[in-house]
Amino acid sequence: MAYIGVIRGLKKFHQEKWLHVLKFGDVYESGEELPESLNEEEGIPMALNEMRQAYASSEVRELIEARRKAAHDEATRLARARRQGEEAGEAKGRAESKQEIARRMLAAGMSREVVIELTGLTANDL
Repeated sequence: MAYIGVIRGLKKFHQEKWLHVLKFGDVYESGEELPESLNEEEGIPMALNEMRQAYASSEVRELIEARRKAAHDEATRLARARRQGEEAGEAKGRAESKQEIARRMLAAGMSREVVIELTGLTANDL
């Protein structure tokens, strides 16, 4: 194919890569593999994916959008779970820290009542 020679002779200039993609975008839209030099250029793979979506039938577009939404929902779910795990870990760390401080206070000779009052712990927590 004629565009293969153009790909091989493609210089490393940013603008030339984009011009090539604009000129031969329909080739890549139809499933031709993107050359490494173009795949490494920031934005080109994303632009071609968007072009494929724009050219796709409405049924395919709906499937692509559903996949995109599912990926976004999964990322949101994972971020929420991570945040909840961090919060739980921090709460556990604070409770353990309070208990350690209370043990030190008791070891230093403070009364249980004073330790309970200062730390906010219950008698069962000590």
